[in-house]
Amino acid sequence: MAPDVQLEKEQRMGFFQTILVTLVFLPLLMVASHNFLQNFTAAVPRHWCYIPARDNATTEVTGDLLKIYVPMDGNQEPDRCLQFSTPQGQLLAPNGTSTNSTEPCLDGWAYDRSVFNSTIITEVQRGA
Repeated sequence: MAPDVQLEKEQRMGFFQTILVTLVFLPLLMVASHNFLQNFTAAVPRHWCYIPARDNATTEVTGDLLKIYVPMDGNQEPDRCLQFSTPQGQLLAPNGTSTNSTEPCLDGWAYDRSVFNSTIITEVQRGA
């Protein structure tokens, strides 16, 4: 057998190598799909500081009452990272202003569930 023919035969994949590559490729394809799925399941919905309603930590302050506890950002949305140090009851009045004494979120976050009912982010927060 000529040296060129022998070299060409040795460089081709055999049956065992083909099976091995196929068996390794199939699980890797599933892992890639799982990693791509994170783009959709790990979405971070709108959120703001969680404020327990009075002494009941299982319900949260929502709606207009949220304005008393969480400052609004430039788009008139609840700020994501700050809450008022003391409740600002005067903000319920039409022309009420706050004292701007704020602090970081102390009790975690509350999430807007109008777009995403549940994501990895909201589930991890709930379990913490």
